[in-house]
Amino acid sequence: MRVARKVLSGKHNFKLSENAWDWLGHGVYFWEDSPLRANRWAQDEHNRDRSQIKHPVVAGAVINLGNCLNLADAEALKQIETAHKVYVEICAENGDPVAQNRGTEPLYEGAGFRELDHIQICVRSPKQIIGCFWPRP
Repeated sequence: MRVARKVLSGKHNFKLSENAWDWLGHGVYFWEDSPLRANRWAQDEHNRDRSQIKHPVVAGAVINLGNCLNLADAEALKQIETAHKVYVEICAENGDPVAQNRGTEPLYEGAGFRELDHIQICVRSPKQIIGCFWPRP
């Protein structure tokens, strides 16, 4: 909780995630409009062996999206489709497996939604974070 207080008071910045599995790249990750999902992730991460999260909390942020890839936009989806085709070709050329998205089970038979679906934002430049706040319970 001490770290969160320092971040929200402006004394410290959010820590950028720089993991190999950061699918949107290195940056500060947020769940859009989903503090309960963020809290669930923080609790799960806290319970992992060797977790660096001592006191899981959730912070809200006002973010200037600027130039972003919006996966709800039809034109962006065309770009993703093209990029994926190139990615598959590169994997084949290098003899590498194509990464698979691991998800939970559908909410119900035939559903396009899964239990842990969410909109995730990766802020690659911390200056795009305009302000922070404690979400309402």
